[in-house]
Amino acid sequence: MTKGQETHKIWLETAFYLFSEVGPDGLNIKSLSEAAKLPRSNFYYYFTDKEDLMEQLFKLYIDLSNAYREEVAKNFNNLFPDLYEFLANFKQGVKFHRQLFNNRHIPEYEHIYYSLNRAAHEYIVPKVKEYYNLDMDDNEIMALWETITDTWYCRINFDDFTAASLSKLAKDIINTVLPLTGQKSIRS
Repeated sequence: MTKGQETHKIWLETAFYLFSEVGPDGLNIKSLSEAAKLPRSNFYYYFTDKEDLMEQLFKLYIDLSNAYREEVAKNFNNLFPDLYEFLANFKQGVKFHRQLFNNRHIPEYEHIYYSLNRAAHEYIVPKVKEYYNLDMDDNEIMALWETITDTWYCRINFDDFTAASLSKLAKDIINTVLPLTGQKSIRS
């Protein structure tokens, strides 16, 4: 890797971290420069402006998420605890995804948030259906899972970010939502 590639990587990794922690409003060139320990003028060598940075940052996040999703899909056997063990190992990515969720009033953020969620449906929906023995079609389960996922992102506690706590939160939400669909939870 050349020095220029390394510097570009530092800018993007630092932006990824800052966006995850403070969201789009807290991510500016000054704070990014300070966190990256790079001169602000160097930013313009790699990005034309903040919008260009955000485009590259979203591409990085989508690529990371797709690679992560492929890895999960290969090793995903059970809804609980497998999914939440994987998520517990991707804390910064989950924080980034929550920033997309929290800022979904911005069309691009909403699109990325929901498209990445829907990309995981092919392996999650069958596991939800199986685990809870649901008598619903896949489209209904996908809609239910979107509601559960949105609620999960609202309530997630990053100070207690363990597979057990993430799993418990999901189970609590599912057991609250399922009766509203006419389905009964057979699990707790």
